[in-house]
Amino acid sequence: MISEQLEARLFDWLLKPLGMVALFFRTNYWLEEQTITAKRPFRRSVSVRMDELDEIGVETTAQVPLLEDVFWILQRGKMRIRIGDPHPVFKLLMDSFGSLEGFDWQPFTQAMSSHDNRYSTCWRRSHESA
Repeated sequence: MISEQLEARLFDWLLKPLGMVALFFRTNYWLEEQTITAKRPFRRSVSVRMDELDEIGVETTAQVPLLEDVFWILQRGKMRIRIGDPHPVFKLLMDSFGSLEGFDWQPFTQAMSSHDNRYSTCWRRSHESA
């Protein structure tokens, strides 16, 4: 009984304040219609329209099961946005990518069962549409 009370007090004293501050130290993402916006801590927001992307890939890491390990990589020129699987925008992007001509789901399917550090391209802008 005492250990449960001590644990609850430690949680209130240590972890609750960290939880409130954590929002300011993570990257947040939004998908509004065809525009993806990323807001990194202490930086300006970055937005890109889906029709401006040059490449979409999937990245996996060997961090399973401790941390997120599957990411969408969205690239336009030198700009790169990395969105991890647990984020709600990850699933919304999956739905949007289905409408892209030539999108290859095989690298994504393989990534979902991978436990290695790897990057695979799922879609690349064709030279005709550039």
